[in-house]
Amino acid sequence: MSDLADRFLLQIITIGLPKPEAEYHFAPHVDGRPARMWRFDFAWPDALVAVEIQGGTWVAKGSAGYHGSGRGIEQDAEKLNAAVAIGWRVALVTSPMVSSGDGLRILRILLGKLEPGVLFQSPERRD
Repeated sequence: MSDLADRFLLQIITIGLPKPEAEYHFAPHVDGRPARMWRFDFAWPDALVAVEIQGGTWVAKGSAGYHGSGRGIEQDAEKLNAAVAIGWRVALVTSPMVSSGDGLRILRILLGKLEPGVLFQSPERRD
C-alpha cells in the first residue's frame, strides 16, 4: 500500500468505520466465468462499496506516472465501469481529499453513516 493509502486507512480506523478489506479482488462474470480480475485499494464487499486511492494527482507536467498515462486512464475507466455495472459504488479519493476529510465524508455517505449534503469543501485552485 502507498503512504497515502496508509493515511486514509488510519483515518478510517480512527473514526470507527468498519475496517475494509485491502487490495480486494473482484471480477465481473460473463457466461458464468470471470471476465477479468481487478482489485480495489479498499473494499467493504457486503456493502458493495470500494475506494480507489488516486495518488499523484498534483505532480509536475509529464510525470503523472502510469495512472496518468493514456493507457492507465483507459484501464482505470474500464475497471471503474465494470465495477459500477455489477453494482459497486466506488469513491475515487485523492491526496487533497484525504487531507481535507472529503474522502472520509464521501465514504461515510456510501456506507450509510452520513446523510448526503455538502460533499466537498471548496478546494484551493491549483494550476
